[in-house]
Amino acid sequence: MRVFAAIEIPEDIKARILEFEEEIKPEGVTLVRGDAVHITLQFFGEIDEHKVEQIKSVADGIKTGRFEVSLEGVSYFTPKIMRVIYIPVLSGAEKVSAIHRALAEGTGMVEDEKFVPHATVARVKRRPGAGLMDAIGRYSSVRFGSFDADSIVMKKSTLKENGPVYEELYKSEL
Repeated sequence: MRVFAAIEIPEDIKARILEFEEEIKPEGVTLVRGDAVHITLQFFGEIDEHKVEQIKSVADGIKTGRFEVSLEGVSYFTPKIMRVIYIPVLSGAEKVSAIHRALAEGTGMVEDEKFVPHATVARVKRRPGAGLMDAIGRYSSVRFGSFDADSIVMKKSTLKENGPVYEELYKSEL
């Protein structure tokens, strides 16, 4: 099964993110459905039940306590051309990064890439046009909101024709 660990984002903040998504919808992007937006802590890929149990055990050992997370601005990853549009985690980024490291190291799934705490909102299909760049500029300093992160959620991701479907497998309090 295809699995990842995440921090859930409250509905009121997802509603603000949806406003931004509506502006960029016609700009050649694939949106992450508003109800599916989350902060990914670690993507594990295709794994078996044994690995799921290992991840649960590692997650249960992470005890940061509740902490504030704020989502502000819009940015994008661009190795050569823009591929992913995201909202950065500002306050709480250090703790989100520490949880990511603990999950990666505890499961032996350490990645080479630098981890950037964020919530993905869209994947770019083609070269960005002026409308997309304007929207990103307008939202570059928008505060989407803050909330208390209190758990790690492990989710199964089933890829469907109209986007992934997520199913909660496990929840571990921080």
